[in-house]
Amino acid sequence: MNPLEFLLSLETLGIKLGLDNIRRLLADLDRPDRAFHAIVIAGTNGKGSVTAMLERALRAAGWRTGRYTSPHLVSINERFAIDGQAVSDEALRAGAEAVRRAALRMDPLPTFFEATTALACELFRTAGVDVAVMEVGLGGRLDATNALEPVATAITAIDFDHQIYLGDTLPLIAGEKAGIIKPGVPIVLAPNVPEVDEIVAGIALAKRAPLVRAGVGVEIASAFEDGRLVVDVRTAKARYGPLPLGLRGRHQLGNALTMVRLAEVIDGSTAIAIPASAIESGLRDVEWPGRLQ
Repeated sequence: MNPLEFLLSLETLGIKLGLDNIRRLLADLDRPDRAFHAIVIAGTNGKGSVTAMLERALRAAGWRTGRYTSPHLVSINERFAIDGQAVSDEALRAGAEAVRRAALRMDPLPTFFEATTALACELFRTAGVDVAVMEVGLGGRLDATNALEPVATAITAIDFDHQIYLGDTLPLIAGEKAGIIKPGVPIVLAPNVPEVDEIVAGIALAKRAPLVRAGVGVEIASAFEDGRLVVDVRTAKARYGPLPLGLRGRHQLGNALTMVRLAEVIDGSTAIAIPASAIESGLRDVEWPGRLQ
């Protein structure tokens, strides 16, 4: 069985939430996740869009980027992008072989998502990535991406999803997704209903994590022109636009606000500089095929 066949065979193990396996796997690989700055994004709707916009902004700012998302549309390579391009078959095979060797030393074996999360980190380390934007797979608290040590996190719009794993009320689901919040690490929260906001704010306060509400303290104007949503966003820090959003649909407004505030937080609290012009590029030039949220 070749490395990719082994990786895909792990899908038969299904979903197993928890951090023990991914921590062991990353440790066996000599912690590839510590070779780059990580930003982790959770949520129900829009997390992929925010991931894509932020990665584009970081790339426009001159950083070598990684992007980890799921699921893929055609090829598993799509889950792992370096500087906006899916990794090559050769790089994927080499990374998958390293993960396979580590996984075979484990009992039980890691799940497919645990293995792909470790693979993303291995690929990004090998490629010399500066900063990687990592999309949470399911929930947050017990998701494999939560084994990373991010410099910033974000939570997009929260709704009912995966209730069998996350709970059957919005506060319960919000609590699981807010599990990505780390002590002292900034968290940006997309516009959400009050019961979600209250849960996330409480967890952020308990962990002394600076909370930025994406929809607070901003002025935004929007209008459709030639089928594209044109936005003009003003924050305390800068003005972005007017410019057309690269992703279609009025629902992208909340995602755009979240990305802008997250990029500002990263620029202001880490060594990763993201000028306003790069943030505008993230809004305008992003490409995210086949996604509607």
